[in-house]
Amino acid sequence: MIAVALLSIVINILMAWWHSVLIKNRRPIKHGYWGGGYFVLSSFLGVFFASIPLFLFFIISRKPVFDPALNLFRGKKWNHISRTTTSMIDDIHVSLFDDGHWYYYLYALISISILFTL
Repeated sequence: MIAVALLSIVINILMAWWHSVLIKNRRPIKHGYWGGGYFVLSSFLGVFFASIPLFLFFIISRKPVFDPALNLFRGKKWNHISRTTTSMIDDIHVSLFDDGHWYYYLYALISISILFTL
């Protein structure tokens, strides 16, 4: 099951790369579709393996993997926070955490803790 959890990291890196391509080409990103698809995949795998921790790992590990990967693919600092985001989740993070990136560490720590329960 750890291999499936680690697959989420690969999926997030690939999705970040694809989003960077879309951004470079000035193509719109349908955040609802991407987020919904990721949630459905996470839910399916959680149910298939009967594992709430696996589902939680997929959901919580997304932010500390996807965002830094996207930033690096775009040539930005790993902890860059965009002010022109069209993502509702990013807007919520900026308003809750006031530009701090400490939540990346918090999510990563929680993700690693969940990984040890699998």
